Amino acid sequence: MLGGLALLPTLPAPAYGRAPFPLKLEVETGQKPPAKSRPSPSGAVLVLNSMGEARRQQLADSLAKLAAAVDRRKNPFFVALDDSEERKPVEDLIRQAAPAFTAAAALCAGRWQSAEGDVRIRPVNRCAAHTRCVSLDEAPGQDEGERRARFLAWPLGYAVILSVASPNLADDVAEALRAPGSTHIGLVLTGTELHRLRKSPALRQLLEHARHVIKTAPAKRPPFLDLLAKIANAATARDELPWFNLPRDSILIVPRLGALATSDAFVADLRARLQAQSVEVEWLASPR
Repeated sequence: MLGGLALLPTLPAPAYGRAPFPLKLEVETGQKPPAKSRPSPSGAVLVLNSMGEARRQQLADSLAKLAAAVDRRKNPFFVALDDSEERKPVEDLIRQAAPAFTAAAALCAGRWQSAEGDVRIRPVNRCAAHTRCVSLDEAPGQDEGERRARFLAWPLGYAVILSVASPNLADDVAEALRAPGSTHIGLVLTGTELHRLRKSPALRQLLEHARHVIKTAPAKRPPFLDLLAKIANAATARDELPWFNLPRDSILIVPRLGALATSDAFVADLRARLQAQSVEVEWLASPR
């Protein structure tokens, strides 16, 4: 338990000698043909990194039982029975991770465009001339154009970014924020976890059992096995966020897509979780 939190007002003057958060949303308007589609990112590394160690271990244990059930089918003396008892815990845990996969895929896209093709958004440090620039180190204004841009680029436009005093402290705070029970938080990632898979004993077991289950899965998989296949391949995934650099002592908290309409509740949930800790944090970006 971390103790004695001093919750600072939203977006205060920088602490720890930190410069203002530099990333901005560059908004280009005007009708253009749709941009060439990029390969769809899986975001599995971000999803696994956003899992607390207890959740990782829970998934690893459930996958171990499912893998054992799969192996029993190969035994010539095994009488085939319904394996739903082993499958259901894995299916439930993967279903719970679905909002995180949605947030991760949207964040990894790196560019966003309206369905009508009249607005295009990309994250930049300096906006080009003749484009609109939305600063993320300020709370959203009432302008409809800015609100639309933030909504289209919601993994950044509605995110909270915190700074703490050290990288080790960031790891501890992030782990505390991952406690189960939130219906608002999609992803919790430190600056390091944006780019590489966080290792742990539970992760090794989880990946091993996931690969084993997927190897024997039918070609036509149910949806939960499609997500499990992405998890199984996470160890070989490339960095999907090379453009997004946060210091190691920073934490990115992305809301669930379903929480955008109640971003005040998302921020309130986050503040309530921080109040149980004992660390001074600086709010670098927030939708409220």
